Amino acid sequence: MNRLARKPSLWMNFLGRFLFGVVWAGGMSAFTWVVWVKRDANTPVFVWFVLGFFDLLAIGIVWDLVVRFWRTLMHRQPVVEIDRQSLRYGDSAQLHVVEEHPESVKEISVRLVAEHWLTTTNGGTTIRSYQPCYDQELLAISLAEAEPVSRMLQIRIPEKPPADDAKWKIVVATMLRQGGVIAHPFPIDVTPTSPQS
Repeated sequence: MNRLARKPSLWMNFLGRFLFGVVWAGGMSAFTWVVWVKRDANTPVFVWFVLGFFDLLAIGIVWDLVVRFWRTLMHRQPVVEIDRQSLRYGDSAQLHVVEEHPESVKEISVRLVAEHWLTTTNGGTTIRSYQPCYDQELLAISLAEAEPVSRMLQIRIPEKPPADDAKWKIVVATMLRQGGVIAHPFPIDVTPTSPQS
């Protein structure tokens, strides 16, 4: 079995979340401090409720960052192995998915996904975006206990490409017990030519 590499890396994924968390939590902390310093007897009560709500969101984001940092630091990500390094359209392959540390994981889903570049024109603006053109669920399980998960799955690439420039990947999504979802993309090599008869 050949082990697939996660792209982008788990640290790049965490860095994006970290930057968002710093901006959100830092901004809310600064805003709350300014309102508290400039408060007076005429400050409406609902302002404190709104600030409290957004401060609770900031605390939740910080807690999510702590859990994600711990999982990233301990290299706690799924392991995905495939029995063939290169596939052609119409081919099948065996997939081995392992989650060795599901202590903070509530649910796991595995999907076979193809994406391609889509260009749309709106007036004088051209927008180029990466869109899914194929999505197949391979596995979806809920975890009641923190036992390691190991599953063998069969995947089959369609006979014809869903798009000319389709890029294929296995996506393992882990829903964390505190409420976040981490999507782990593992690219796979699918050649654009049809299999020879």
